[in-house]
Amino acid sequence: MRASVLRSGSPRQRAWASRVFLVVIVSALVGWTLIPLGRVIWRPATSYSGLEAANILKNISAKDGHTSGGRAAKFEALAARAESQAPLVACPAPWDWTLGQVDASKGPVCDSGMARAAYRLLDLATGEGKLMGLEWGTGTLTPLFLQGKLAGLVSIEHNATVAEIAARVKQTLAQENATQLESRWAQRTAPLPDGSEPGEALQAYLDLVKDGKPQYQVIGISGPAAIAALERSVALLVPKGGIIMMLGQGEAELQAATALAPGHWPRHHSGTARRWTLIWLFCSAQDCHEK
Repeated sequence: MRASVLRSGSPRQRAWASRVFLVVIVSALVGWTLIPLGRVIWRPATSYSGLEAANILKNISAKDGHTSGGRAAKFEALAARAESQAPLVACPAPWDWTLGQVDASKGPVCDSGMARAAYRLLDLATGEGKLMGLEWGTGTLTPLFLQGKLAGLVSIEHNATVAEIAARVKQTLAQENATQLESRWAQRTAPLPDGSEPGEALQAYLDLVKDGKPQYQVIGISGPAAIAALERSVALLVPKGGIIMMLGQGEAELQAATALAPGHWPRHHSGTARRWTLIWLFCSAQDCHEK
């Protein structure tokens, strides 16, 4: 049709037809460009069911014939694999991408404070994205969630500015992508005064997770109330395969965190003395070591 108009129509008709054709071509090219971009920024996870940490159990508890000794041995083998691959692991893209930031870190710890080995271990453990996550401190698990590694995420934040940025990121992605992001990413905020953990403010922060029943397969912890959040998280983690990750700083906080978690839980430590990451695997004293 366009060819016949261009051949037989008036000059005005031919010019109009050319403009229409050009608009159609440009629109198609833009659509083909933006659709993959949206998938990179937000890859929706598959749905999850029940409270079983399916992917973690698959990687750590499956009888693959290569490792014996129960979940502890499986976890250690997976951690060793992550350690060996850590030098080649790229740090996750900053979740607050609306600010145009990039992660330019070169050492064992990413700009976010997460050790590369820990990020790789989480990546190996979370698998196909069927797990429910909780983060104390926005950004702790947010990159994994936005990469489709978690089916849902509850973000607990004490900093109003960070909470505002997270809300903007969520709104932008929800508008640009036809996904269930709005219902999958819950964001809750309660202020904590800098440099202190006063009783009422801290309790209000911890109470942002209203139901104290075990319901999360992956819990990430960072920020000024990390030790208190760790103590609360032990009761929130799903048994048999749940994982807690904590980003911390310094020897004193490391000792406090180590003392809080059950001693029989397998633990992975990575990073540096100043900025470290701890990952624990939930298991009972029996099934940690049963064959």
